[in-house]
Amino acid sequence: MNKARILIVEDESIIALETQASLKTLGYEICAIVNSGADAIKNIDEKQADLILMDIHLKGDIDGIETAEIIQSNHHIPIIFLTAFSDERVLDRAKRTKPYGYLLKPFKKQDLKVAIEMALYIFKLEADRKKALDDLQKANEELESRVQRRTGELTKANKSKSKF
Repeated sequence: MNKARILIVEDESIIALETQASLKTLGYEICAIVNSGADAIKNIDEKQADLILMDIHLKGDIDGIETAEIIQSNHHIPIIFLTAFSDERVLDRAKRTKPYGYLLKPFKKQDLKVAIEMALYIFKLEADRKKALDDLQKANEELESRVQRRTGELTKANKSKSKF
């Protein structure tokens, strides 16, 4: 089974390295570690992450919540916030980005694994649902086209019969 490629967006290098070590022991692949929202946005296409672990407090001009909003406007990648911030204002801002998880630091390695696995599972369910809906829409359009075509054929045939 291929394990997910994870992008770590964390401004504290010690925490980033600890998270990386935990992820490696859990069998995940780390595609990159960046310490700012700008670097995350700049590298998102190149790194081809399956999931992003995002700190809220980052280096630079934009925080993790703003970074998540920007990334989600152009990409469909699950994001889990890893943060020490749990006040209502921050939580309300984070909710608007529709994260796949929100873990408070410090967290246990097992909690991280559960959050990642649940996020990936929900993401896959959403993708499968979207594909099923798209397939259903295509089938519906094809059926409608066939009905219109057949209706036209029958109308034409009935007009031909009425001339005799």
